[in-house]
Amino acid sequence: MISTPPPSGNLVITVCSTKGGVGKTTLAANLGGLLADLGQQVLLIDADIQPTLSSFYGLSDHAPAGYRRCFRTGTSKTASVAPTSAAI
Repeated sequence: MISTPPPSGNLVITVCSTKGGVGKTTLAANLGGLLADLGQQVLLIDADIQPTLSSFYGLSDHAPAGYRRCFRTGTSKTASVAPTSAAI
């Protein structure tokens, strides 16, 4: 699903399916990499119980809090983001 960009110019693309093994993570990783190569700032969020998105891009550091903790407890959003060694 691709949303209409809000006035801020940000675009949210959601890749989802209830079926496993259909390539959601691979699609998200490749799309994020392509957009980063085109000069866009990209934030990829893997909400899967078994997150594997980080295997596509080497994490240079691990975030002290995951996205679940961020939304449940109000933890700082920056505590839930880990930079990668890639330009993404």
